[in-house]
Amino acid sequence: MLPGDECTAAKVFFVNVNRRDAKGWTPLSVAVFHDRKRLAKLLLDHGGDPNLANQFGHTAFDVAKDQVASDERTVLKDKSEVRAVLEEWDRDARSELFGTSGDVKVADGAAAEQLPAEGTGVALQVEMAADDAARDAAPPKKKKGAGAKKAAAAVGRMSAKKGGKKKKT
Repeated sequence: MLPGDECTAAKVFFVNVNRRDAKGWTPLSVAVFHDRKRLAKLLLDHGGDPNLANQFGHTAFDVAKDQVASDERTVLKDKSEVRAVLEEWDRDARSELFGTSGDVKVADGAAAEQLPAEGTGVALQVEMAADDAARDAAPPKKKKGAGAKKAAAAVGRMSAKKGGKKKKT
């Protein structure tokens, strides 16, 4: 049998790569925990989902974070290699999902500027703050004609209470 060919046993005995143990750990999370880079890549290639959380709420991305000492300066366990595998999968999955591979093009054909590292949330907040400041600086607009209608309606209600007839306006 050639490498890459599926054997009959693999077709008959399907294995769920996202199967969980009693505590909710997936094989991918266990591989990342034990820094098994090749195994993590193999599981991702066969449908492993790094976004599945265990019963403690930790995903494979959470497990791939460096273990840091209490002084927050000393790295006890570096997980950058296995984290790079997850980040590469995440980049590829997003490009397949949204159909973007490489630079995003704008209407005139030029390459669009890359977003800042902090993402679009910061840019959106800055834009919203500028809009709020502009709205607060502008004097409030008064509607014309609305006051006359309200006054006529009030007069009509007052005359109706006194027993008189309402004037039609």
